[in-house]
Amino acid sequence: AIGTVADVVDLGTLENRSIVALGLEALSTGRHSPGLAALLDVSGLGENPLMADDLGYRIGPRINAAGRLERADAVIRLFDERDPRCAREQARALDQLNSERRAIQDRLVAAAESQLPAMLPGFVVVSGPEAQGWHRGVVGIVASRLRDRIHRPVAVVSVQGDTAVGSVRSVHQVHAVRALDSCKDLLDRYGGHPVAAGFTVPTARLPHLGARLAAWVDEHASAEDLRPELELDAACSPAEVGPSLAGALQRLAPFGKGNPAPLLRVDGAQVHDVRVLKERHLKFRASGVDAIWFGAAEWRDAVAAGPLDLAARVEINRWRGRETVQLRVEDARPAALPSS
Repeated sequence: AIGTVADVVDLGTLENRSIVALGLEALSTGRHSPGLAALLDVSGLGENPLMADDLGYRIGPRINAAGRLERADAVIRLFDERDPRCAREQARALDQLNSERRAIQDRLVAAAESQLPAMLPGFVVVSGPEAQGWHRGVVGIVASRLRDRIHRPVAVVSVQGDTAVGSVRSVHQVHAVRALDSCKDLLDRYGGHPVAAGFTVPTARLPHLGARLAAWVDEHASAEDLRPELELDAACSPAEVGPSLAGALQRLAPFGKGNPAPLLRVDGAQVHDVRVLKERHLKFRASGVDAIWFGAAEWRDAVAAGPLDLAARVEINRWRGRETVQLRVEDARPAALPSS
């Protein structure tokens, strides 16, 4: 279950959904080895039933942090450990590595964003020396963040002397490997799949690579392909958002690639109690329901001006033994005025 979700395997098949559903049940109720129990504990997952998001956003990153920053076999040692005390120490070390990974990632996202030109090309390539924080273990995560922000294929490149290592994250309308195919004469090696790929290139060829990739996208993708869209599954009023709706939608879980949580249009939500969390996220009340919008701190004043039409997922938030309904907001716009 952990591997299926953390490696973004398609949950559109009954077999994969069953693997994850049964795995989540076992993780939530079973007795675990000392290593797995310690990993769940440092991930803050000791009290409530686990959800697929917990595997992708809490357990997976801690497992991956070892390989990104040090040695991946630290995870194997943790899962093999039979002494609970030693397992707790090893799990805390993984948790610390994950905190370091997040700090490196945040700094690198800021550095990469500072390189974005005012007029974005069809394919964006940003780069920097590994010695200055462009760590090859996190370039893929940073590429994902930039791709999500600008809705263009992005390559983030770690320069290591005469050689550079890059990670590509693309939008669904632009095939990452085919784009790299068009530049294979410049590359030492490359590979991947339609939305994620990697490559190694001589550093001196980086400017040519960026220009060639941008030209390929200009030829093979339209302006519409590079325009972000949200596909909404249904609409409801704020009054319909409650435990009954959340419970009904939860029956469609586990959610992930190929089986995303339904995205609803919630029209005319009254907004109050807007605050910023961790300088990045927005927390507010939408017609009496808790709402969270990750990475949207810059929109605080616009949100506070409300009312809003929201594109949001309805979920059950579990915290310290309490369950509340929460809207996870993906986008928002000022509510349409009622016709006179």
